[in-house]
Amino acid sequence: MRTRTIATLIALAAAVGPLACDKKEEKAEAPKVEPPKKGAEKTEPSKDGPKAEPTDEKKAEVAPSEPDDDFSGAAPAAAGLLALPTLGLAGQGASDARVSEALTGDGVTVLGATLMATVETASDDRPKTEPEAKKNAEATYTAGIRNWKAEALPDGFAATFENEGDLGVNYFVNVRRELGGKAYWCATTVASAEEQAAALAFCKSLSVKA
Repeated sequence: MRTRTIATLIALAAAVGPLACDKKEEKAEAPKVEPPKKGAEKTEPSKDGPKAEPTDEKKAEVAPSEPDDDFSGAAPAAAGLLALPTLGLAGQGASDARVSEALTGDGVTVLGATLMATVETASDDRPKTEPEAKKNAEATYTAGIRNWKAEALPDGFAATFENEGDLGVNYFVNVRRELGGKAYWCATTVASAEEQAAALAFCKSLSVKA
């Protein structure tokens, strides 16, 4: 009886042994969790929260404004005194006109919705009299000029004329003035009689700026 019990225990131990080994093997095969590598930084959410992108409205508020030089369709502006600082002169012209320095020399360009003209110290090759100005125009525009009109001024002369170009009629203004002991040349080439009249009036209004 005792011998049978011992035999039974031995048989049970033999059966349990492999099971225990299997469990140990299962534990050994379990995947290992890798610890975080040294130097790895944790990403933490910002305490201030995500930065909001500026809306189009805000962008429009801070966007720098640029001057608009497109005068197309603009109504004629009221006349005002336009200063020409580099020349020491001033003239009456549309208040929307801008005065800018010429690329070379001491000349200036005056540009507005209905006014365009250049003013400069008259060089030696500029006509000194009205007949000389007409002769110079005829030599320059060999296709011919028309509607030459000239008038004598107390300090010079003013002349207007036209010619036919590839894009239509061109309207010219040539004015020479002696102001403050210096000779000045005021001129333009424009596409309408209205602009020609505005430039002529501006050139005739020039005076020494006090």
